Amino acid sequence: MLLPKLRMDGQSKALGFAMALGAGCCYGATNVIGKWVVDEYSHPLLVSAFALLFGMVIMLTLTHTDVPKALGRSRRSLLPIVMAGACSGGGVTLTYFALSRTEVVIAAPIIASAPLVTLLLAHLALRGLERVTWQLVLGTLMIVGGIILIVFGR
Repeated sequence: MLLPKLRMDGQSKALGFAMALGAGCCYGATNVIGKWVVDEYSHPLLVSAFALLFGMVIMLTLTHTDVPKALGRSRRSLLPIVMAGACSGGGVTLTYFALSRTEVVIAAPIIASAPLVTLLLAHLALRGLERVTWQLVLGTLMIVGGIILIVFGR
C-alpha cells in the first residue's frame, strides 16, 4: 500500500524470495533472543509490549510521511490493517509466552506451522489473487510433517 506495486518478473520474484529468507533469519534470531530475555530478565507480556513498541517506533520512523497519504486514499484498508496488526501482536505475545514455557528448539518449529494457516486463508480469501496448487499443499504438508517429527521425536 505504501510502496508502488512491483512487477512479478524474475528480478522482483528473486527480491521477494531474498526478503522472505531475510524475514526467516530475523524471526529465527527473535526466537533465540526472546527465549533468553523471558528466561533471564522479564515477563513474556512485558517483553511482547516492548518488542511491539520498538517495532512500531521503527516502522513509523520509516513511513511517517506516507501514512496520511495512504489513509486518505483508502479508508476501507484500515480494517484489514488493524486485523493484521492484531494478529501480528497476538502472534508475538503468544510466541513469548511459548518461549517462557518450553525450549526454543521445540517452540520455533511449532510457531513455524504458520504456513498451514496461510495456505488455508490464502485459498479462502485470496482466490482471485493467488493460486493454491497441489505443489504448495504438498510442500506445506511436508513442513508440518517435519514439525510433527521434531515435536514428537524428542
